[in-house]
Formats: sequence, structure tokens, C-alpha cells
Amino acid sequence: RERKSQIEHVFGTVKRWMGKVPLLLRSRKKVQIEIDLYTTAYNIKRLCSLSSIPYLLSRIANSLSELNKSLFHSLISTFIVLNNLFGAISLFKKQRGSVLI
Repeated sequence: RERKSQIEHVFGTVKRWMGKVPLLLRSRKKVQIEIDLYTTAYNIKRLCSLSSIPYLLSRIANSLSELNKSLFHSLISTFIVLNNLFGAISLFKKQRGSVLI
């Protein structure tokens, strides 16, 4: 039971972020990529809530090579875009009172 409640929390959080919007992409491969983006954003957001952001960024920057630093910056940018997208979807739903797409 404990495991089930822990797993369902993750899915419930991601569904709340999406605002009952169905997946935007089609085909198994594309849907998997979209789910991976949602779970990556969830994991980054959870990690930020468990520790201070400046501490995490300094630890990551110290341990990455130059190539990986650019990948890290891309991931952070993706997280910011997804965070803004989820905020925009929630705002749109509250204003319109309908589900997108």
C-alpha cells in the first residue's frame, strides 16, 4: 500500500500540472518522449524542493565537463519552458473554464 501511494502521488502531480490536457503528441515513441519530459521536470522540481537551488547548481557545475554543462543548461531551459507552459495552461483553464485541445 505504501508503494502504491508513493507512485500515485507522482502521477497525480503530473496530471495536475497538465490540467487534464491530453498528451499533445501521437505515436508510441513521441508519447514516451513527452512523458519523459514531464517526469524529468517533476524530478528537477522535486530535487529543488529538497535542497537549495544555488547549492544544487554549484554541485552540478563542479562535476560536469564542458560538453555536459551545455546539456545541463539545455535541461534547465526545458524545465523553465515546461514550468511556464503548465502555468499558462492552468491560467487559460481558469479564465476560459474549458479544457484545451
